Amino acid sequence: MNVNLTAEQLQAVKDGGAVRVPVPELAMECVVVRADLYARVQTVVDDAVGEDEVAFLVESSMREYDDHDPALESYQKYREG
Repeated sequence: MNVNLTAEQLQAVKDGGAVRVPVPELAMECVVVRADLYARVQTVVDDAVGEDEVAFLVESSMREYDDHDPALESYQKYREG
């Protein structure tokens, strides 16, 4: 598969942009970006946090906040009625 980019597209990629190109062999569009930028994005994607991890982090943060809340006990008594 060869991708032929116009001069404008080449300049856009060189400047750090992303260029969408049709790839008939795949029947879809693909995106051309510089390899160094792709590597940075891939690092973020690889480090993405899953649902369980988000729940754990939220719970931990709330617990830490509650541990230092002097009025927490009064909130809990109010909720119990």
